[in-house]
Amino acid sequence: MFYLLTFFFLFVTIYTLDRSYGVSKYLISCIFIFGFAIIPSAQLSIGTDYFSYLEHYKNGAELYLYNKEYLFYFINYLVKVFDISPQYVFVLTSFIQASTLALIILLLKEKKYSILIVFFLYFFVSNMYHNQMNVLRSYLSIYFGIYALLSRFRGDVFLPLVFFSFALISHKIAFIYLPFLLFTDAFYKAVYRNLGTLLLVASLLAATSIPYGIIEDVVKIFIPRYSNYFEAGANVSQWSLVNLLTKLYYLPLVFIFFVFREEMSDSITDFDKKILVVGSIGFVLIIVAYTNPVFSRLIHYFIFFSIFFYYWVLKFLFEKNFYLYVIGIMYLLFPYVIKVVILPSKEFLFETIVF
Repeated sequence: MFYLLTFFFLFVTIYTLDRSYGVSKYLISCIFIFGFAIIPSAQLSIGTDYFSYLEHYKNGAELYLYNKEYLFYFINYLVKVFDISPQYVFVLTSFIQASTLALIILLLKEKKYSILIVFFLYFFVSNMYHNQMNVLRSYLSIYFGIYALLSRFRGDVFLPLVFFSFALISHKIAFIYLPFLLFTDAFYKAVYRNLGTLLLVASLLAATSIPYGIIEDVVKIFIPRYSNYFEAGANVSQWSLVNLLTKLYYLPLVFIFFVFREEMSDSITDFDKKILVVGSIGFVLIIVAYTNPVFSRLIHYFIFFSIFFYYWVLKFLFEKNFYLYVIGIMYLLFPYVIKVVILPSKEFLFETIVF
């Protein structure tokens, strides 16, 4: 219930922001940031890593320094310097995440997106709001990485470098965003033209163990410092078929996107096409992770971009048939209702230091 109340408060804030300009949009953004950060800041043992973060804090957070995750080390250092509760590690992290998400939303508003639909998909479909409470460092780097890519797609040069740097010093896996910062406009256009075929071929290939072996060999040869992730993967439990099917629940909407892509083509800009190209990686990684669960953590880095397939389907349905649009909304909502209202567990549980 508290998560739904949080959504409604933030949704109203987004609605107001969508109609705000000038100074007022920044004031509304501040309200959004505060409302967004309340539960993650006050979380108590949500997910599996809460007490691990407290333990690392008590041990001086040297692990983050060793891993060159300087931003998270600095957050721990600040809390220690001011001699305040270690809970403020979660507070500072949450406000940084919320501030970066606000920048992402403002950028998408500038690019004429319906930020109401984007936020609906972010909250109810991507599950990023919940997952960020379990993997703090990763989501620091993910939010920074998202803004780096979006600003790059907009044509910026300086901002992508700054935010990608922040992503790297938050979590080292953020290096996975680097190729997408370097790809040319011509590359994105070529991939988008053949996106359906490439996505199908990549998914079929991902269902085998071939990509895992190739990637593992490349990593061990060229960037051996990351090979420990493959060694750790031996201890990661295999996904069940049910787990895979739940991950593929939204696949029919992706199919609808490709069926009606030509009818949407007048609305989809080069900026939008780049987002969809990056988002398609998320679907391939779901298949890869079923074969080799060590890759499951990478899905988080692409899930935000993946929701834009659903965004365009909802926009299309709204223009064609309002009743189908409502059915699409209900279809997208159903898994969230199950995970949060009916059978909550792990990061979908609600427990805070306040109540």
